[in-house]
Amino acid sequence: LNVMIKYDAKMDVFRVDSYSLRDIGLSNIGLFLSDATRAIMCNKNFTAEQQITVERSKRTMMGLQQKMLDDSPITFSQYSDYSNESARDIEVIFKRFWEIFGVVGKDLMIPLGYSFLVLALTDEAERSEISFWDHQSGYSVSNSKNVTNAERVSLALEALGPTFVKFGQALSSRGDIIGTELSNTLSSILQDNMSRFGNDIAINVILEELLNDEEAPHSADVYEIISSLSSEPVAAASVGQVYKAYLSGYGYVAIKVKRPGIRDIVEADAQLLRVLANIAEAIPEPGIDGKKLVKTELVNGVNEFMTRLFEEMDYEREMRNAIKFAGLYEHNVGTARYSLPEPFFGEDPGVIVPKMIPSLCSENVLTMTWVEGKKLTDVSDSSSIREREENMRLLVQGIQCTLSQILETGVMHADPHGGNLLKAFVPSKDGRNEIGRLAYIDFGILADIPMQVRDGLVCAVSYLIFQRNIGAVAALFGELLLIPAEVMNDQEKLNEFSRALEEVADEVLEYSDDEQIPSLQFDRLLFGLAGLIPRFQFQLPPYFLNNARALGTLEGMAKAIDPRFNILTVVYPFALQRLLKNPSGSKIVDKTLKNLVCNGDGTLNRTKASQLLQDASSLTGIKRRHLIRDVLMTKNGRKIAKEIGW
Repeated sequence: LNVMIKYDAKMDVFRVDSYSLRDIGLSNIGLFLSDATRAIMCNKNFTAEQQITVERSKRTMMGLQQKMLDDSPITFSQYSDYSNESARDIEVIFKRFWEIFGVVGKDLMIPLGYSFLVLALTDEAERSEISFWDHQSGYSVSNSKNVTNAERVSLALEALGPTFVKFGQALSSRGDIIGTELSNTLSSILQDNMSRFGNDIAINVILEELLNDEEAPHSADVYEIISSLSSEPVAAASVGQVYKAYLSGYGYVAIKVKRPGIRDIVEADAQLLRVLANIAEAIPEPGIDGKKLVKTELVNGVNEFMTRLFEEMDYEREMRNAIKFAGLYEHNVGTARYSLPEPFFGEDPGVIVPKMIPSLCSENVLTMTWVEGKKLTDVSDSSSIREREENMRLLVQGIQCTLSQILETGVMHADPHGGNLLKAFVPSKDGRNEIGRLAYIDFGILADIPMQVRDGLVCAVSYLIFQRNIGAVAALFGELLLIPAEVMNDQEKLNEFSRALEEVADEVLEYSDDEQIPSLQFDRLLFGLAGLIPRFQFQLPPYFLNNARALGTLEGMAKAIDPRFNILTVVYPFALQRLLKNPSGSKIVDKTLKNLVCNGDGTLNRTKASQLLQDASSLTGIKRRHLIRDVLMTKNGRKIAKEIGW
């Protein structure tokens, strides 16, 4: 049975229609294994409110086969205009599968297995001095004899392409989980030191993309860039590589050029991963008819991850993302910058964002002003205490900037790894010296977070830390769009989920008598949530993976400087301020605040209210009377204060 999704303009819904296999042809089966099968299994109409983007086709069934050959019929991404244009043949999927299988087997499993055996047979005293990741086994399959095991992993991920490089970049910031040797190697190779493609290829791409007409107003700028282009790329990442050039009126500029042929590889990965996700979702639970073993919507997770990667490959989108982000957080101009701490006393709290030059940007070329700086993670045992403190201060500002994006504006930079965050050196406000400022330099992935989710996160953090109420946190998973309604509305299932979540919390949160905020064990959190996903039909909406990856990456970078860093000491006060002010007027936030500071009959419990204010004051550094004043200056703050008799 095969289906297609058609848009009914009159009813404004998406309909599921069936048709026969021969109508689409064997060459298109790969696409429908991942898209169409899921649609009919849902057995319902899709409304436009679900933001599922599909081609609004009015063609008849008789024209379906030709339509599939000519157009891009289905896009399931909620936040991307991308639709598949190639990689539809099952032959392409199998070819990509064997490419991956070959790299993993030949460049990873065999050499790493050989290295493990060599170390296992080595004298114990000698083995204790050798790290597995630093070991060179001498085993060679692909001319990689004199490399460490950590380098093998990095080079294999690079060979597999951008999809797998993204996983490696996320892991590179978690030295506390995978070990510092592997973490450092992944970071040094995968963030900006990947293999380069030729300068002649890059120049041809620049000319073809930016110089369609030699008499165009910006043609002189293009030739100036080409004539001043650095002899070698200054950085090379998974999607493209960066050159430095000079442009009159702007000074030094950065030119990003996309890797040729990268789109075909990513499209094949998307099709393969979606087919595998569908297969996993279709596995039945043993002994239970009609029940699926894997209850999580894996295909949605794959769609979300791959959508972000496709967005990152669209440089015109990145240009718009950078302009949007600058309007919110750029120093001196960003409208949301005052939610961030000052880098130094009296300095503007915003961050550095490179200025885009739209006339010199296209889908494959991006031109922006140059930002001079160094990685925040570039510290060593020999680094001065001052440098460590300065980098740590900027990383905390980065975490607070991410929290502002997650909880306040809903516009989130979703890829803040070590290669995308710099300490830029700019003149101070008085012009007497230079200061280090946080700089964002890559905007390929910008995600939107619904207001409902932002408010739910504020409430969940407040319940978790102030009240240690895991049951209340579990009840909020519906607000966070993580658990379907049928689970949330089934009291027995909800109680079971609450107990399971409490077990995870016991594992990942460590309370101390000396500390008011528990420490979070992020590595245990990942494993704990992974265990809950298949049991409770977890959904993976767009914000979830991005939030987890962004905060996990930043926490990992902070722990590399200070192993004692606790991310909850930054998250909790930020959430408390939003809880008290409730700028969105959210009913769920109002309800949470009342539950935290009121008695069962709705009257104010002054002890609880005083403790909440004390927490917010001590953690933010804002005096209690100023905090109360700020709350009462907001419309909703006055409303809630009146209701509870504050």
